[in-house]
Amino acid sequence: MRSPRKLEQLAPVETKSLKDLVNSVNEKRNVVADEQVQKGKWSSATPVLQQTEDANCGAAAVAMLTKAKGGKEAVSDEQLMGELGSRFATKEGTTPKQLANMLANEGIAVKKGATSLDKDALDGALQNGGKAVAMVDSKKIATRGEAQETGKAHWVVIDGMDDKGRYMVKDPGTASSYFVKPEELTKAIDSGRNQHQSGGMLIVENTETPAPAPVLAQEAEKNAEALGNTPGGGSNWRRFGRESS
Repeated sequence: MRSPRKLEQLAPVETKSLKDLVNSVNEKRNVVADEQVQKGKWSSATPVLQQTEDANCGAAAVAMLTKAKGGKEAVSDEQLMGELGSRFATKEGTTPKQLANMLANEGIAVKKGATSLDKDALDGALQNGGKAVAMVDSKKIATRGEAQETGKAHWVVIDGMDDKGRYMVKDPGTASSYFVKPEELTKAIDSGRNQHQSGGMLIVENTETPAPAPVLAQEAEKNAEALGNTPGGGSNWRRFGRESS
């Protein structure tokens, strides 16, 4: 019989294996997966990465999209997050403007910014190969709006939808994917904006032959301006799904 200490050491490994299985199942439920590849020209499905610090969810979200684009393959996930964070963000997290510059640096265009859920724009983007990055309330998004208390400003990737019209969220705080209803995403965005005076979503596109980074950055910053100046950091959910303080 395994000792409690051995079980404690195995728990993170078993938890990761379970998350990987759930993430794989969810990927198969994405009804716009083909459009993402064919129209969006992404080289693969967006991987679900775990943020490596308590406040680097922005760098993790951009790293996910970079890997989906097929970029920086020789660079480890942790190294890529570290490079993006040290160059563009601060220890408090990543503001919308800083995230816009991260995306531009990786050849990803920010086509639209919105302070709340723009369902028509998001649905259209996902069906035509686009994706989105959203600044939300970390507790509201993770609990589908059920948490009574508010969380931190937090970046997540919106990567597809299922046949019920729910959006696939890829969350670097938990290294997990899950589906949320439009009204649940709305609640998470609005709660974060009310609490932290920043929030919203950025619709992004892969660019096969990207414009120079300064040109992409100029458009990206303009579209991100409405989202505010609060840094999104979220939290690093270390063990058993518990949020770190």
